[in-house]
Amino acid sequence: MIDTTLPADQITPSCTKCNYNLSGIDLSANCPECGERIINECIFCDYDLSNTDPNNPCPECGVPVLCSIGNSAFASVSTEQLKSVHTGFKLVTILILLYIVSVIATVVLSFALLTNAPDLNYLFTVIAAVVNNAIIFGIIVGWFKMIQPLTGLPSMIDAPDKRTFVRAMLWVFTGVTVITLIYGFIPSTQSDVLSVVDIAFGIFYIFSLVFMLALFISNVMYIGWFAKLVRNKKMAKRSKHFVWSGPLIAILGFPLFGLGPLITLVLYWNQIEYVRRDLKKIIQTRHA
Repeated sequence: MIDTTLPADQITPSCTKCNYNLSGIDLSANCPECGERIINECIFCDYDLSNTDPNNPCPECGVPVLCSIGNSAFASVSTEQLKSVHTGFKLVTILILLYIVSVIATVVLSFALLTNAPDLNYLFTVIAAVVNNAIIFGIIVGWFKMIQPLTGLPSMIDAPDKRTFVRAMLWVFTGVTVITLIYGFIPSTQSDVLSVVDIAFGIFYIFSLVFMLALFISNVMYIGWFAKLVRNKKMAKRSKHFVWSGPLIAILGFPLFGLGPLITLVLYWNQIEYVRRDLKKIIQTRHA
């Protein structure tokens, strides 16, 4: 059964449009600052709450109407927690951009070395494996910060199941990254016949793609949920189709010089970055 109660002392209502403090104001009216209607759509299901009592739950999904006013969903979550989560968002977005640059540089330099200095290929492979996987480890750390529980977030709008799903996939992906890093240290043979290690890693790589797909789905679902909390309807809607359109773009576009995975990664970064910006605005509003 969904808990539809939310103590009044946990809510400091503010206008969704201009963040005007609405304490002591009739929440069923319009904002005295900008004229925007205070109660509009439900933060979770977009149900029209115009004629719904502010103290009642949403007739469609049961989420308290109060949670759909301004940034009231985060009302009882401390600013320190929001800052910590934002740090995770920022770390992930910065490192994804760095990873894209690093991978492109790795591919370009690999071709150059094979042609001009093949003797340096192994050394470069090791350095590239260390750098690229170090960036991935940084992204994993950032995600762990992003999914930390928000103490005080009303239980009816929390998503512990999505958080658990992401955490499990992150641990699996950590193991995959460690094995990939170790493989990068193994010199490749000059023989035309694949070694046992190469065959074993090839099989492992195929299975790792399945885990990466699950990780991607868990990430997108979590960002979609967080997008609702920061009231970013565009990113929340995108997450509903990006869980399948993202992998589809990656697969269909892979033969085109590997552009498919790159496009998916950029769209993935874009979704996280927009939600991060909205979270930053909420934190800045609190300071103001």
